[in-house]
Amino acid sequence: MHVEARSMQVLLCLVRHAPELVTREALLEEVWSDTPYVSDEVLSHAVWELRKALGDSARDPRFIRTVPRKGYQLVAPIDDPAGVPEPTEGARIQHFELLEEIGRGAMGVVYRARDRRLDRVVAVKFLAPELTRDEAASRRFLREARLAASLEHPNLAT
Repeated sequence: MHVEARSMQVLLCLVRHAPELVTREALLEEVWSDTPYVSDEVLSHAVWELRKALGDSARDPRFIRTVPRKGYQLVAPIDDPAGVPEPTEGARIQHFELLEEIGRGAMGVVYRARDRRLDRVVAVKFLAPELTRDEAASRRFLREARLAASLEHPNLAT
């Protein structure tokens, strides 16, 4: 199932702040900060999409709890990011097959990978596990991804 990027950003925000309540205003500001006016319906739709993908229910939430007129709270237990194994060569993550590590830095690790849907070689970057709950690092990571996606050059295909 495909989940929109903004919906995934909502989920990441909830994970970073878990188990605390995240207000609607804070979610709108963090996820849609580049949009001048956003209605509450846009956020409600993003949460609905996440619940659908997770098999969750607003009436009996296992993942995302709604606090009426206030915000949302991640109620699912979260594993310690330090305990999550780092991806390795040969691993398959969604529709990407990791071929080889091509770079490593403070923000994470980059792999040459095969996009099995488009049958092309791409670069896939993973945020370092210890930074997954760091809001500033997540914003930098997202900004870098947007910048990379916006590149236009005759020798680049995106």
